[in-house]
Formats: sequence, C-alpha cells, structure tokens
Amino acid sequence: MQRLKISIEDQIEHMKFKGVKFNIINEEQAKQYLCDNTYFFKIKAYAKMFDTYRTGDKKGKYVDLEFAYLRELAVIDMHLRHFILKAAVDVEHAIKVQFMDDFNNCSSNGYDIVDEYFQIYPDLKNKILRKKDNSYCEDLIDKLEKEGYAVWNLIEIISFGDFINLYRLFYEKYPPEKGKKIYAYPMYNIKSLRNAAAHNNCILNQLMKGKNSRYNHNKKVISFVSKIDGIGKAEAELYGAAGST
Repeated sequence: MQRLKISIEDQIEHMKFKGVKFNIINEEQAKQYLCDNTYFFKIKAYAKMFDTYRTGDKKGKYVDLEFAYLRELAVIDMHLRHFILKAAVDVEHAIKVQFMDDFNNCSSNGYDIVDEYFQIYPDLKNKILRKKDNSYCEDLIDKLEKEGYAVWNLIEIISFGDFINLYRLFYEKYPPEKGKKIYAYPMYNIKSLRNAAAHNNCILNQLMKGKNSRYNHNKKVISFVSKIDGIGKAEAELYGAAGST
C-alpha cells in the first residue's frame, strides 16, 4: 500500500507517536535539522537499533529513544562512510599493486588473459564502451579499441567488481607462490561497503546482531580487530568483522 507524503511537522508528530522524545533536542531544533541536514526516511532508519516495548499500552513504541540519539548516529555514520571510502580506495590500490607484481612474474603476455576474460564475460566490452561517454577514460578506451586490451590498462577502466572477477580468473590460472595470500572473497565485502558508503546508505543501522547475517565472519579479520584496545572477540564478531571464512 502506498503511503502519503507528510510534512516535516507531521514527521515530528509521527516520531512522537512512536515514542521518540525531544528532551535533549527540542521539536523546533529537530525540524531545522530535518530541513537542513538530513531527511526523515534516512534518520528514522537508525531507530531500528533501539528496543521497543513488547507488551502493554506502549507496545511497539520505542523505549527511551531521544531524537538526539538518532542525530548523533547519523553524524557518526557520516564520518564512518568517509573513512570507509578512503580505506576502500587504498585497499583497491594495494591489491592492484600486488596483482600487477604477480602478473609481471607470470608467463602471460597480458593480452591472452584478457581475451579469456572477455569470453567469460562477453557483456563487459559493451559496458566499457558505454563508459566512454561519461568518464575520464574516453581517450584511453579509444586507444585500446585500436591497439587491444591488456591487463595493465584494463584494470584502469573496469569497475572494482569487474576487477575482482579478473583477479579470481588470474589466480586460478596462475596460483600464487606457496604461503602468499590472495584476497578475492573479502574483496566482495569491501566492494559492498564501498558502494554503500559512496551512495550514502546507512551503515550503522545494520550493526544490530543478526542484521549482517548475509556476510560470513572472516576469522582472520576477527582476530586482528579483537586485538585493538577496547575491542574484544565478541565485539569484533558482532560489529563489522565480516568476510568469507
């Protein structure tokens, strides 16, 4: 059923009806915040992190939830998204450096692996050509269409998701040296996090227990995070140490 558009005043009333309180931030301040800094659908997403009454007259209403708590979570989430974007870009670069180092030490000429890649993913060529009209890669794509695609230039114009597929194909054909780690499966979670941050999706509201169940916990990540001061294994498992085992 479609819902009706409601004014900011009605949004405040709806939150009050659901048990949200305005003792720390008053209603006028909340209205101003909803006008200038965020919007109703986004900020109310954080309310799912708070308990509701299970029985009685207040059943379904929030327990001691202040609007100020929602605003604080929104601000923290903003800073988290900024951090995730920077970290994800740095991780992507580091993985590509490792990938190219391994490529330079294998028997591939750089074109054969790309030809095989295009055979497995035949739509990728058209995807690259569509990118030519709305990216900074136009001149490079024009050049590659004439001279051919090689690994060292292909990784500059494909998305992170497409790079992960190329990464997996490469290491299936050219397994790393014994003891050397590859990171194909954790990269899918990095990609999801980066996309969520880039699109300003709420991230903190997914941290309640059970909300991130579609990700498998990565034991190595949990072990690393749990050694950070103030974080134990239980917190590492619950809050964000997600990846494939």
